[in-house]
Amino acid sequence: AYPADTAMDISHVFAPYRSQLDGSPYAEANCGPTAVGMALNAFGIDVPPRQIRASALDAQHMYGNGVGTLITALAQVVEQNGLGTFGLRNDDGSLHKWSLDDLRGQVQQGHPVIVQVRYRSLPGRGGAYYFGDHYILVTGVVGDGFLYNDPIDVDGLGWDRVISGA
Repeated sequence: AYPADTAMDISHVFAPYRSQLDGSPYAEANCGPTAVGMALNAFGIDVPPRQIRASALDAQHMYGNGVGTLITALAQVVEQNGLGTFGLRNDDGSLHKWSLDDLRGQVQQGHPVIVQVRYRSLPGRGGAYYFGDHYILVTGVVGDGFLYNDPIDVDGLGWDRVISGA
């Protein structure tokens, strides 16, 4: 609870939720395409998960049910479906590492943002057996923290989860 005189600044972009745990043979490796699907849906573009995954794998020339996706391949899929990407690369071509202010600024402008994170760094995931990366879709700013849609929903609701700026 907050005191009555405390205002909380909240920005939110609605993105219909999708779970990567859809029974497909590649479900465990499909967080990137699932996050892309949610981002596309936020703008009224509905592309089947299988099509998003196939396009991402084609873009990175890597195939298989256990193959994850590269952020650059996901960006290509977003652009192939009529949306733009922002801030993926630095002037020298290297991948840009976003600050929390970069992230806040985009969400406050109404742009959901696909973020690559360490799975075990997410709230409640510190003891997970998986040690790799994971994609989430940041959809909101709440105070100094963020709202996000997590394609993995085995441990409860996957949408509008909260993570602190820290």
